[in-house]
Amino acid sequence: TGRRLDWILLSPAYLAGIDLILQSDISEPQMLVALVFYFTLYVLSLAALMALRAVLGPRSTELLISAIRIVSTWVPRVIAVLLLILGVLMITDGVAYFFGNPLFPTGPAR
Repeated sequence: TGRRLDWILLSPAYLAGIDLILQSDISEPQMLVALVFYFTLYVLSLAALMALRAVLGPRSTELLISAIRIVSTWVPRVIAVLLLILGVLMITDGVAYFFGNPLFPTGPAR
């Protein structure tokens, strides 16, 4: 289990998140709060999986497989719809900007 813990704690996504927080332009106390919050969320998600396994035992595997099926079925559909909506909004905003009345104005208010 020690090797698993090392792999989890040193995962690239975890380290990339820490790197982004450390490179951000915030004060040191805010950075510390952000790091503690990020670490807490990361650990709580892993603790939730372990608690699920401890409480449900072998049934937790069935539950997780069901969750994976639902996510793998619906997430691509939801992302496709959201990207379609975003694309339509961006095209509409571009056309409206061309005519001098953008949907999402940028820059200082006039």
